[in-house]
Parts: sequence; C-alpha cells; structure tokens
Amino acid sequence: MSHPRPRGPERKPAGCTVYPYRFVRTPDGVSVGVSWSCPAVVDANGPTLADQSAQIDTAWALASARGYVTEVGATVQLTPSRAVHYASARGLIDALCTALDSPGNFVSRVHAMAGVAVGYDESLGSGAREDEALSMAVARGPVLAAEALGAPMAIDRLSRALFKGLLFLAQGEPALGVWAGLSETFQSLLGRGTLRLRDGTLTRASSVAGVSTGLPVEGEVLLTRWLRAELGSMAFFGKGRARLTLYQGLEFLILSAAVAVYLSRAHAAAKHNTQVALPDVRAAVLQLESRLVNRTDLPPRFGLALTHTATLDLLRAQLSP
Repeated sequence: MSHPRPRGPERKPAGCTVYPYRFVRTPDGVSVGVSWSCPAVVDANGPTLADQSAQIDTAWALASARGYVTEVGATVQLTPSRAVHYASARGLIDALCTALDSPGNFVSRVHAMAGVAVGYDESLGSGAREDEALSMAVARGPVLAAEALGAPMAIDRLSRALFKGLLFLAQGEPALGVWAGLSETFQSLLGRGTLRLRDGTLTRASSVAGVSTGLPVEGEVLLTRWLRAELGSMAFFGKGRARLTLYQGLEFLILSAAVAVYLSRAHAAAKHNTQVALPDVRAAVLQLESRLVNRTDLPPRFGLALTHTATLDLLRAQLSP
C-alpha cells in the first residue's frame, strides 16, 4: 500500500528552498536579492520582494543554517591596495546605481556609472575623505564618462583574451580549462567555430557576424535592470565572488555585459535572424547568470587580470555599428 508523500518546502532540497533568493550579511543587516538565472526574475513576473516576507523568512532560516550566506565586513576592499568603510562602499554602490539610470543608451549609462567609480578612486587618491570623495566623484563622473566615450577604443591582447575566456565559461565549460579552451573560442570569434547556447544547441560563429550589433531598446532596458540588480545585491565582490575587490567585481560585471551582448547576437543567429530581439537578450542573460556570473571557480589571478582589461571598450565594441 502506498502512502502520500508530504508536500511543501520541507520536501525540497535545501538549495531549492533558498533559490532564487540570495542573502548577504552586512554590518547594517541582511541584503536580500534574487538570482537572475530564474526566468521569472528576468521577466519581472510575480510579487515584489516586499510582498514575499513569509517565503524570505523561510529561505533565510535555511540559508543561514546551511551556510548559504555571504558576508560583507566593516571594511570593503575597493582595490587591492585601498579599503573603505562599509558605509562608504554602500554609498558608492548607491551612486553607481543612480548613475546607471542616466539618460542615454546602455553604453552611455555604463560609462556614467564607471565615471563615478573612477572619480571616487581618484578623489581618494588625492587625499579626500571618503564622504568628500563620493560627492566629488558624483560631480566629476559625467566629465570622465564623456572623456572615455570620446576616446578611441584601445582593446589589447589581454582584454581580448579575457573576453574570450568569459565567453568560454558562459558555455558551461570548467574554469580549469578556460585557457585551454581559448583556441576553440578564438575560432568561434573568427567565425570558424561553434557556440553552445543555453538550451544546448550549437550555432556557427560565422552566422553571428551576420547579426547587427545593436540591441532593441527593451533589450537595453533588460540589461540595465540586470546590472542594477547585481550592484544592489552586494554579491558581486568579496568572498561570494572569488574574493574580487569591489572594483574588480565591477569590471567583471561590465565584461559580463559585453559577453551578454555577443550571446544575444548568437541566439539571434541560431534563429536565422539578422537583428537581435528581446527574447535573444533574455536568453543571453539567463545563460550568463546560470553559467558565468555566479561561478566561484574563476581562474587564479583572475581579479588581477580584470584590473588590466579594457572592459568599457569591449562593451563599446560589441555595440558599435
């Protein structure tokens, strides 16, 4: 005689009960975010986090008991040689999110965000206090962004190699083989190889070249939402992200955005389209989140390589006509 099995959260594996929530313990409480590998999150379907208190409480209890929580301490490593107080780091991230909402297309918004980050680091380097540095950075950010957008792109071999490496990882390959996999990825970028998409299908890279580099407006809005959510989660640096510094984590997100644009074109190419549509960007974000952004097995010295990578220019190159 068979007996009905209990249903509900208690029957789920721990990871499934916590998913898609992400928890980061900070000096001023617990930051609750969601994983963008969840299609409902990408599509903005369902209730807001404010309306999910019961589910969040259940997930938090299990996450904290099982160790599925990352932490941000009283000081945050901004760069390998500079740390700031947590409150200053939180203020900087809020300013980055505000800059990301600046008028313009996705490239100009990312540059506005980066302008604030660069201005903050430069102001600290000149001897300004942390609170003064943020005000100075917000004021100077637009100037720095305009200068960067007006300068010729300068993408060196290291930057191209790291882009290829992330594209390799975004296909679900192990990090230990990332450099060995660059050969096939390089062939893909030259149009002589294949790319594995989220659903497991393969598309020839030669067809990607036939897809225009622009994104639809709604696709740029989706990428902006994704980037803002990643920043606000406080999970893009530190122990939860291969011990990247805050600025290295920011570079990683910008480079990941460039990979997302390329993957969007690959998804369009697989459907024999010559232009990217919103479903292509959606598929690229889901692939990026499930196979790249949340990985903890990044190659050794990955953060150091990021500090020497032309991430903004790589993004510009992916969106330039």
